[in-house]
Amino acid sequence: MKGASDPSRVRMSGPVVGVSQDLVGELQRLGYATTTATELMRLTAHLSRWLEGSGLGLSELTPSVIDAFVAARRTSHVNLSSARGLDPIVGYLRRVGCVPDLQPVVPMTGAEIALDGFVRFLVDERALSGPVAAAYAHWVRPFVEHLLWPAGARAPRDVTAAELVDFLAHSLPALSGKSAQMTATALRSLLRFAHVQGWLTRDLTGVVPPVARWRLAGLPGPLTQTQVRALLDACDPAHPVGCRDRAVIVLMRRLALRSAEVAALGLEDLDWVGGTVLVHGKGGRVDRMPLSSDVGEALVGYLRGGRPATAARTVFVRAVALHRARFQQR
Repeated sequence: MKGASDPSRVRMSGPVVGVSQDLVGELQRLGYATTTATELMRLTAHLSRWLEGSGLGLSELTPSVIDAFVAARRTSHVNLSSARGLDPIVGYLRRVGCVPDLQPVVPMTGAEIALDGFVRFLVDERALSGPVAAAYAHWVRPFVEHLLWPAGARAPRDVTAAELVDFLAHSLPALSGKSAQMTATALRSLLRFAHVQGWLTRDLTGVVPPVARWRLAGLPGPLTQTQVRALLDACDPAHPVGCRDRAVIVLMRRLALRSAEVAALGLEDLDWVGGTVLVHGKGGRVDRMPLSSDVGEALVGYLRGGRPATAARTVFVRAVALHRARFQQR
């Protein structure tokens, strides 16, 4: 178990890889205990994976991006889940020129004030995650900058329905189907927020079209029964990975669960006596669902014959050490 407390052996992927070992040396030079340095390197690894998954490099690690990462980390971690915990890491990356220096604070534009308030509304009142709220702000930025709070305006404009229709007529057709759908969804949320704030005298959410013709156009159709059976037959019940994959497929098929909901299942969520399973969904929603016999049999087969011995409390874990959550949230 030497690697468990060795900061230099923390697995790293993403943009931090090239300087990770230098960072280990810096933490040791600063006098951090080995266990603390290891935890900081694990935090660094999480940050690096998140940046890679978000399509961002170290040069884009701004305070707002750090805030988005912290919000994402809080959904799956309880330790080192504040911006302050990143100070030793970001401070070093800034000193070696990987991360840009902090820029002098400049006054926010009206559009930025509106978008910042919108993001906080989505996170605090609608229970959206930081990255999702930031994406909503991205989709509605053109509307905010051109109509709601244009440059030079001292306050938000009371946009009319005619102006909104004209904006949509010019902007939506130029977008891909998925982008148009996301823009319409985010814009409805913004219009509702602006009305609650008193910026708009009318609630204009009904003016935004449903963009129904694009809905689900880019998604594949559901699997047929034959395809599902082929997937299940491909899972070798004599092999631990086969047991695990079979249980995952049965759960997703029988209970219509999303992959993130399967990944979030904990051992304490399985009520064998009551025959139910607790499912943790979006926005903190928790549903109690019946544990059918075939789902129960698949889970028992995995827990008894496929799940490695580990202290992890998630139902599904990796088949190779370290035996942590199989589909860890990033």
